[in-house]
Amino acid sequence: MHYLIRTDASDSIGSGHVMRCLTLANAIIAEAKGLGEKAQITFVCASHSGHLQRMIREQNFTVIAIKPCDTQLKDAEACLSKLNQNYDLLIVDHYGLGAEFEVLMRQQCHHVMVIDDLADRHHHCDVLLDQNLLPNSINRYHSFINFNCTPLLGPKYSILRAEFYNIRRSMVTDSQRLLVFLGGSDPANFNLMVLQSIAMIPEPMNVDLVLGEHNPWNDEIIELFKEADWLTVHIQCSYMAKLMSEARMSIGAGGSSHWERCTCSLPALVMTVAANQLATTAYLASLGACINLGKAKDISVIELSRLLVDLWQDEKRLINLSDVARQQVPTAGTQRVIEQLNRFKPSVVHLGYIGDRNE
Repeated sequence: MHYLIRTDASDSIGSGHVMRCLTLANAIIAEAKGLGEKAQITFVCASHSGHLQRMIREQNFTVIAIKPCDTQLKDAEACLSKLNQNYDLLIVDHYGLGAEFEVLMRQQCHHVMVIDDLADRHHHCDVLLDQNLLPNSINRYHSFINFNCTPLLGPKYSILRAEFYNIRRSMVTDSQRLLVFLGGSDPANFNLMVLQSIAMIPEPMNVDLVLGEHNPWNDEIIELFKEADWLTVHIQCSYMAKLMSEARMSIGAGGSSHWERCTCSLPALVMTVAANQLATTAYLASLGACINLGKAKDISVIELSRLLVDLWQDEKRLINLSDVARQQVPTAGTQRVIEQLNRFKPSVVHLGYIGDRNE
């Protein structure tokens, strides 16, 4: 089966879309290999600053590079001009693309899957995946998708690497490590604010800070805290599940990291760094699965330091947060997504709607 994935990373977009697509792509390859089948996956990525194309190629995927485009029409034309074959499935994970792009790409892509969480534009696709947890998720896309689209909604379809499903952790209160991860790019340098709040503590806890390879502040942060013996910096690490399973708690951002933390039963102070993180973070906090700090730009260093110490010392609350977080994400979400995509194999024919409209 031939897959085409259209996604981007950049200094401003961050790395989340590409990392999610890489997780799905590697899972597709692994399943095909296990079945004795062959899957060919090609990425199409715009050459923004911080595009991550080298990383994608290092994972043995073909990358077609295009120039950044300012309209869906131009993006589709740029993609189509580079394609020399037809594809069984196009996967689109991109906030800037919608129905116009998807319809045009059907010239060379038989089926289309969209990964989205904004519910703010029309799509023309066979499958739409939104892994966010919201009370009104079943209604968010009704006016934005075609009638025969299969919606896959909620964290039961979370696309996570196998390491998260295989992790085993001890009681959170047995750990004395704090994990800090605010996303792959952090253009506003909120990591600095977090580290300053930790440095205010008379005896800081041991901290694991995860930074993206293209975070523009990496050198500055490393230089400023080179004497901090409590800090360990990890750049573009491939062992996030291990760090999460070994942490007592986390300071993090919203987005797909929610589902990684929940799978690892990790209590978290969560700040939102983008508008699309607000609703899910607020809802998870209302369930007791995390603590919502609000927008990162509105948080003070002093207040964050106080909140961190309070939660660090509150073992009962840490245990409650861990227990509730664990309940939010069923296992095998990536496999559920792949099972839906398998119906697009050329040898498989399905008539009518497949899926559960109540999902």
